[in-house]
Amino acid sequence: MRLLFLDIATESDWAAASLGAAAVGAYVRERGHEASLLRVPVDQAPSEAARAALALNPGCIGLSLACRQWPRAKAVAAALREVSRVPVLAGGLLPTFAPAEVLGAVGVDYACIGQGEVPAAALLDALARGERPAAGIPGLATLQDPWPGRPADLDPVELPFWARDLCAEQNGVVHLGTRRGCPFSCAYCAAGALSALHGPAWGRRRPPGHVLAELRSLARAGDLNYVLFVDDTFTLDRDWLAAFLPAYAAEFGLGFSVHSRPDTIDQALAAALARAGCRHVVLGLESGSERVRRDIMRRPMAEAVIRRAAAAVRGAGLTLTLNAMYGLPGETPAEAAATLALAEALEPHDVGHFAFHPFPGTALFEACRERGLLPPDWLDRPADNVAPLLDLPGFPPAEMARIHAAWEALRARLAERRGCAAAGGGV
Repeated sequence: MRLLFLDIATESDWAAASLGAAAVGAYVRERGHEASLLRVPVDQAPSEAARAALALNPGCIGLSLACRQWPRAKAVAAALREVSRVPVLAGGLLPTFAPAEVLGAVGVDYACIGQGEVPAAALLDALARGERPAAGIPGLATLQDPWPGRPADLDPVELPFWARDLCAEQNGVVHLGTRRGCPFSCAYCAAGALSALHGPAWGRRRPPGHVLAELRSLARAGDLNYVLFVDDTFTLDRDWLAAFLPAYAAEFGLGFSVHSRPDTIDQALAAALARAGCRHVVLGLESGSERVRRDIMRRPMAEAVIRRAAAAVRGAGLTLTLNAMYGLPGETPAEAAATLALAEALEPHDVGHFAFHPFPGTALFEACRERGLLPPDWLDRPADNVAPLLDLPGFPPAEMARIHAAWEALRARLAERRGCAAAGGGV
């Protein structure tokens, strides 16, 4: 049975495909099924995408979805249903935390809740037998079975390496995960909800030797020039890092990038990362207001901790990118301005700035719903860094636009210092 993943482009065609497709695709291949990927370009009409997909003769079509992809993905699913009965399986964060909304769309038959390898394989097994199950597969929601049981979570060592042909990677720049999930429970992030859904097995990290073995397989294939570690917080677990980083440096020594939290990195660790080949650290500043971090984001950390972390990254000679957001419910324009001021004071090489968008499954999404801040069409309005979803009392749209423009001006100044042009769009 062939599972065809549709990678729905929303802003550009150069980005990597959904890594969920690479994980699930590798797993179902081990169980005798086929998996392939078709990119849906930004400017492709839904009817054209449907024809291109069906020309590949899939037995099942997979959609890996966050809020950003949903409007286009919904249109493609409807176009598919007009001309075909091929079942459509939706996975990712949106189906996990808003399965009823996703299954209510024309053309979507199944919604995977959480980790997708086992449910997808069970569905393909059933389809290969000529069955079209309406219920009874753990982890797979349908209109008839909206709250399915949970499949057992797999140890990450038991899972195959990602199917690289489903990642759409280029020039030997590879994405690599050493663990799933994050132990923190920030109110704007789905990591806490995923941890609660999956339980303790979710956050287990692969042993250093297992990660090195995957890197060796990539090197043997000739597809390894730079590594983007996609862990939410790579700098967790000092013992693991103490074992992995020297081994990576000795065997590979290739440049790599990581994501970090300020309270998980210091001068010694930044230096160890640099010795191992790290070139770039993305650090979550998020807000320059201690009140916002503590009371709204559930991310309590002192400004001194943030300043020390940024200084440590810069002091180790690493490129520093700061991520931050603004327009949170309860935040004032003055607090948003403080975030911008702190970001500039930390002297990064670049910044990512994001107008807050409440994602299903997060504490702040529930808070927005309870306070009546979500517009009726919230699901049909994807995350947009320029035009935020919420119309907040005390934070008018004109002020939001002014903050966005100020961040873009900062990005332009930083790009000029680096001697390159800044990309627009707040990313």
